[in-house]
Amino acid sequence: FMVRVASIATTLLEMEETHPGQQCPASSFYLALGCDHGVYEYVTGAMARAGWIKKTSCTLALTEKGRELARKVNEALEKKS
Repeated sequence: FMVRVASIATTLLEMEETHPGQQCPASSFYLALGCDHGVYEYVTGAMARAGWIKKTSCTLALTEKGRELARKVNEALEKKS
């Protein structure tokens, strides 16, 4: 579960940094999670309830709390490299 959360958060952060102002299509994450609607809803729903993302039927976007999480994940990964 946390690997999926970390993957979504860091990908959204990367998208924000490389494509400012663009919204991330939710379908990309649905596909990345193996086209399993239950898994997609479980993971993104939990992230939304935790306040890490804003979720619509078409897009996902990080909140400030989600950006902090994604930065911490990236920092941890850099230390392991």
